[in-house]
Amino acid sequence: MSRCRSYISSAHHTPKNEQKIYPSITLSRQSGAGGFAIGQELAARLNKLRKPEEPVWTLFDKNLVQQIIADHHLPKSLEHFYSEGVKSRLEDMVEEILDLHPETEQMIEQSCRTVIRLLRKGHVIIIGRGGNIIGQDFDTVTHVRLVASHNFRLQHTVQTCGLSPGEAEAFIGRADAGRAKYLKRYFGKDIEDPLLYDMVLNTESLGFEESIRVIADAMMHQQRRPQHALTANVFQA
Repeated sequence: MSRCRSYISSAHHTPKNEQKIYPSITLSRQSGAGGFAIGQELAARLNKLRKPEEPVWTLFDKNLVQQIIADHHLPKSLEHFYSEGVKSRLEDMVEEILDLHPETEQMIEQSCRTVIRLLRKGHVIIIGRGGNIIGQDFDTVTHVRLVASHNFRLQHTVQTCGLSPGEAEAFIGRADAGRAKYLKRYFGKDIEDPLLYDMVLNTESLGFEESIRVIADAMMHQQRRPQHALTANVFQA
């Protein structure tokens, strides 16, 4: 995915004009660690703190696919091809030959363009999709990884998704494997590398409430540091 990586790199170094960029947060998560619940409540808390003239904090998880489709004027029938999982190269080749979906590299580049546009606007919380890699050069973005023990994640998945323990086990395995492959294949990164994040939080030991507070505090502290000015060069995707 050299084209996508080149785009990400050039996107941060091609100034067009200057405008204020509001802070954002990316959440990488182990399946069942509470990523969506934490992201949803975090957005609600931050919206209570924002000034009236500032943009609303918005959470992007599965709805990010709809935003990608809208940004690039794609048919809605392609939504399921923009999942965070990864198919084998053979599956990609067969589907492309049969004209079942756009070329994979083009799909990932479109995803990157949408994420970068959202991060330039700010006040977004982006779950997954390599958001921490795409936004690695944004001083205005705080990158967080959420983890928990396997047993905790299994119980949380059973409770929130209404699955049996066996179904939850399989779901967690597929989700975690797909996300790890996505980051490795398209960005060349190990999802478990702690250096890809500003912090890694154990949501089991901290609890969701404290995790939300820690993320919000860290984001606000990061933005108060002199080297993290909220004014940056902004350019068109």
